[in-house]
Amino acid sequence: SISDPTLLRDQPENLLSVFADVQKLGVELSHESRELIRAHLNLIDDDFRRSDFAHEILFRILKWKERVYETLAEMHRCGVLGAFFPEFGRLLCMVLHDLYHIYTVDQHSLRLVRGIERLKAGDFRNKLPLLTQLAREIERIEILYLGVLFHDIGKGFGGGHSEIGSRMVREIARRLRLNVDDAAQLEFLVRYHLLMTHTAFRRDIEDEKLILDFAQLVGSVSNLKMLYLLTYADMQAVGPDVWNNWKGSLLEDLYLQSLKVLEGLEKGEFRREDRQSKVQRVQMRLRRRLRQYRPDVVEHFFDSMPERYFLTTPEDEIPAHFELMEEFKDQTYVSRLRHYPEKEYSEMVICSKDRAGLFARITGVFAALGLDILSARINTRKDGLILDVFRISHSGRPEIVMEPTKWERVRSTLEQVLTGTMDVARLVEEAKPSFFFKRRPVKVPTAIQVDNDASEDLTVVEVYTQDRIGVLFAITYALHRLGVSIHLAKISTNVDQVADIFYVTDALGRKIHDPRLLESIKGKLYQGLVTEDERIAQPIG
Repeated sequence: SISDPTLLRDQPENLLSVFADVQKLGVELSHESRELIRAHLNLIDDDFRRSDFAHEILFRILKWKERVYETLAEMHRCGVLGAFFPEFGRLLCMVLHDLYHIYTVDQHSLRLVRGIERLKAGDFRNKLPLLTQLAREIERIEILYLGVLFHDIGKGFGGGHSEIGSRMVREIARRLRLNVDDAAQLEFLVRYHLLMTHTAFRRDIEDEKLILDFAQLVGSVSNLKMLYLLTYADMQAVGPDVWNNWKGSLLEDLYLQSLKVLEGLEKGEFRREDRQSKVQRVQMRLRRRLRQYRPDVVEHFFDSMPERYFLTTPEDEIPAHFELMEEFKDQTYVSRLRHYPEKEYSEMVICSKDRAGLFARITGVFAALGLDILSARINTRKDGLILDVFRISHSGRPEIVMEPTKWERVRSTLEQVLTGTMDVARLVEEAKPSFFFKRRPVKVPTAIQVDNDASEDLTVVEVYTQDRIGVLFAITYALHRLGVSIHLAKISTNVDQVADIFYVTDALGRKIHDPRLLESIKGKLYQGLVTEDERIAQPIG
């Protein structure tokens, strides 16, 4: 403890070194010491912030083997952290007016440090072995800690907080006299701290172009490892249930695919593969696995399925898809169901004859029966046979979603809807809660955006709107009426907001470049999703 004020007045560096000492000794500051420190915060001026002794003590704290979170949190309670980094100090008690952050910005940022430390300590070694290994192997842990501490410092200025924060952290790096590489890495982490979640949850991570673009933007294996750790820590520090096994598997998949590309680039061995050659190799391996079937039947399957199917479908799943399509004769549809409780989703594969509005009808059935779609991949054979792969969230209630009677009802309802004996629009409408049982939702603005750069072959339509029963059906039905074909759908929900992402083509299977059709898509979707009052109050995209 500190009881003599002259220890601070004559040696201001003690304002920092006292925290390094309590960290190393594993003790707590006394109440008197805290009050004395708070009374001398004026000693932390620009000269102090730029001094070599302050930098040496700060990095000693960040590099210590344990209690980094507790030490930074104590510095924050005493006002030292905010005085030393005024950019962080302005976050004190800043509340985010969104639907899912439950901590103030300063506490959220500190909890990221705690999340990294818990990984290093092995608290999740069984559940998160890869992240645990990365946290223990990271070479410049102090840069990662600075990145997680400052990832949100751009908030509160209005829009684009990642870009604003990256400019602010550039000045911090200069004050700390970081070398060029460390400063660039810190700026990268702040600027792109949302990149992995956006890519994994809102883009097709089976698309080779997307992985290559992502890897080139990340730039190095070191950046990728730090970004993966920051992404995990950011999600787990937002609030309960934001991180789950489904999201974790998507992020891990993105990390591993990108790691392979970056390691190849760094060794000078990476060469983008010819699509047709890759398809031929996949099909060659599949011929061996399907040798019990007539060769002409297997070749027909290869010739009639879209090339993209073989590039984006996990190879181990294709034989089961082939068998399901062979099972289809004149039925309304055939399906296969598998549950993955460890990944927190169930997968239903549906094979049927294509018909107008088929995908919208299927999504309507799932919505009406209270099942949340995580993703859907749509494949159409040349002869009009479709193979749709739906992944259904367990939504924290696996025992309900995996209940056999639930899926018996799904199958019977699908049969009625697809044969036309049941109206899907009415079914969805009846599933909505009555006026008296509706909870008042937090208002979420609707925005529709189009991206023609993410994929070589497909146009990406992004829809952000209020979550409610039937919203996915409304979107898919509107796209169907516009003659737009959906090839992939990814759905993510944050409390009351949904982000529905669709990879689409025009009726002829081409990427959509026609500006009139693109505007029509945005306009029709917006019109179908918002009320008259909301149309006046907010823009389309």
